[in-house]
Amino acid sequence: MISNVLMFRRANVCYDTLNIFTDQVASCLKKRGINVDFINLDSKDVEGEIYRVINNRYDVALTFNSVGQHAFKVNGQFLLDYMKVPFYNYIVDHPMRHYKHLCVPLKDYHVFCLDKGHEEYILKSHPNIKTANTLPLGGWINEGANIKPIRDRRYDVVLTGSYYSLSDIEDTILNGDKQFIDLTIATINYMLDNRSVSNEDALKAVLEANSINVDDSTFAMYLNKIDRSNHYVNAYVREEVVRYVIDSGVSLHLFGDGWDRLNVDDWKNTVIHKGVPYTETADIYADAKVCLNTMPWFKKGLHDRVPTAMLNGAVALTDTTEYIDEFFVTEGDDIELLTFDIANPVTAVEKLKSVLGDAKLLEGVSERGRRKALCDLTWEVRVDQMIEIFEENKNNA
Repeated sequence: MISNVLMFRRANVCYDTLNIFTDQVASCLKKRGINVDFINLDSKDVEGEIYRVINNRYDVALTFNSVGQHAFKVNGQFLLDYMKVPFYNYIVDHPMRHYKHLCVPLKDYHVFCLDKGHEEYILKSHPNIKTANTLPLGGWINEGANIKPIRDRRYDVVLTGSYYSLSDIEDTILNGDKQFIDLTIATINYMLDNRSVSNEDALKAVLEANSINVDDSTFAMYLNKIDRSNHYVNAYVREEVVRYVIDSGVSLHLFGDGWDRLNVDDWKNTVIHKGVPYTETADIYADAKVCLNTMPWFKKGLHDRVPTAMLNGAVALTDTTEYIDEFFVTEGDDIELLTFDIANPVTAVEKLKSVLGDAKLLEGVSERGRRKALCDLTWEVRVDQMIEIFEENKNNA
């Protein structure tokens, strides 16, 4: 049985979301009687933090987004190998952004990720990884929050997420590694022309079209070198969808940095708010009728904006993925969330107008979505799944 877990903390990473995820997991583990210790990487005495725990026995070491996976060595060994503890890296981005960390030859290295395609890619491209499991993040709901009836909510439609200038991303690409500029641009164009295709499949198609043959490990390096392609297409489709909604006249509230930089002639019924800490998004969703989401180019996974919206009683409207199609009811009389076609973003506007004009439909989707989220999309559920994986891998070791 799992009884002792080591986790890592580092503040001020992406609105402090990684520490929030860490604290959620730790809290759930403790409720199950499992001890949790931390290494605080923000400490002025990191070595002291390490030596405080180095002689303890842990069943698992767990971190988010490679935090703590530094080149700490003891007697010539990686710290986690010296401690003889299985290491679980919970990656919440595309794994290409963690290429260098995934290449570290730890003896007992495992990964959680948010997309089945990411899982398949990791196992193919990083043979040093023992196991990879798809485990979308749990949703967030503030304790003591009251769930308002959908008709009493302040916002018709909200979108939380920052605006990124396409020209700024283009500059970054053009000033990057010259060997990979053309490959990055070609991959971007392929994804925008084929929007159901993942980043890794787009690169594969571009390489084949140019008669470039590489092995799996080199492919992983290439994908890391063109990671700005992912940033660009995510920014492109988010801006595109937002422009369609603005033009439609639907009441939209944007929460995130940078939206005032978007060049729009007539903002109509759109209100721009400043970016908010991660925990405050739950309060925003709890006062929204519909939460609009664009996936960060997940094609077989789920972003946590969706379960957080559903847990707080808002109707989630998102571009779809294989995971969503398999896991949720998206058609018929028992719909749990709404989807639109990222290749045809006007469908997002059509769904918004349809649901906002039908109070009974809106209430039904809200209620069914929240029930689904409470049963399957909380951190409590995710931690139970994690523990099962920990124990299965321990038994198989």
